Amino acid sequence: MPPLLKHEQGMPGRTVRAGLRRVLHFRNDWLLAYDGGEWGRGLWLTNDDGSKTERILSDNVREMVPLDDGVLVLSGLAHMTIDFGNAFIFSNPDGMNISLQHAVHLDGQPSAYAKEPNGSVLFVTTYGLCRITKSGELQRLLGFPPWSRHQFTNSMAITSYGSIFIGMRMFVLRLRANSDRYTEEWLLPKDCRTFYLRQFDCVCKP
Repeated sequence: MPPLLKHEQGMPGRTVRAGLRRVLHFRNDWLLAYDGGEWGRGLWLTNDDGSKTERILSDNVREMVPLDDGVLVLSGLAHMTIDFGNAFIFSNPDGMNISLQHAVHLDGQPSAYAKEPNGSVLFVTTYGLCRITKSGELQRLLGFPPWSRHQFTNSMAITSYGSIFIGMRMFVLRLRANSDRYTEEWLLPKDCRTFYLRQFDCVCKP
């Protein structure tokens, strides 16, 4: 079990519990990712007994993905008119030492991810599908239609034959690789072949 952080910057004595999203353990250290809004956010580095802590990022951390020689950290926030994201590649920590290798801005908050066989990472932002290569290059692969921005992606999977399935609040998007492009298929229940937008919700037509 990772040690609890005993204080948060500017809030001595407060134990950071809310919003713990992901934990990675290394030989001597732990990386703790928090996304609890105002109640706890950031990327923290701590040692095995929790006696030393260092805040690495102040962002809301959405995902941490182990790479061959480091860690990809996806951070950001989408709330009302705010929508931003970042991607960072850090070295693997060792003895409370960690270094930033690459950093890029995203077009929106990142969410679900999946690793490709070559080590690159696919993930979704509010606006579409992106890839981060092992060298830190950002590739924007596909834009999503405007009505999908409130569907809130929650999962992603890559099949052995290369198709990508993206789970959303009310849809599943299947992407089939076609040369250097993707063919979109929005999967719906049999009894909901047509729909309309009601505020931020997609509603099946009777």
